[in-house]
Amino acid sequence: MRTTRTIYAPFTTVKDCLDAAPGGVFRVAFGFTTLMSNDVVDPDLDHLELHPRIKAALDAAESPQLIYPADITPDLHRVLSLMCFQLASFAHIFRAAGAEIKTRAEDEQAYCLHWLIKLVLTHGEGWSEQAQLEIAAIRAKLQESK
Repeated sequence: MRTTRTIYAPFTTVKDCLDAAPGGVFRVAFGFTTLMSNDVVDPDLDHLELHPRIKAALDAAESPQLIYPADITPDLHRVLSLMCFQLASFAHIFRAAGAEIKTRAEDEQAYCLHWLIKLVLTHGEGWSEQAQLEIAAIRAKLQESK
């Protein structure tokens, strides 16, 4: 049989916390309302967790920002000089791996140039080796799935 003391223990603990906090229960209730109305927490969960929109923003802030140089570098010049027929084989590999690339030459070229420019900005002079490693990894994965 529960005693009155046992039943009121959780209530007393919460009440003591609220009484010790400046503003009491109003501050807690108003704070929670503010969190919910500003989409700070995910309203679909039964526990407190950041809203997916905020998680995405934090993830984006933590990812490295690529800076495009004001003057063209030799590596960027080499990549930007590639013709669509030189990039088609890359596009076919990416498409086979699941990338959604339209079959027009311009779309294939745009996709591959975007990929290569990111490699140049990330790896500098080592971009070509990194591209070869990534293509080899995709080819190996495609071979395994056959």
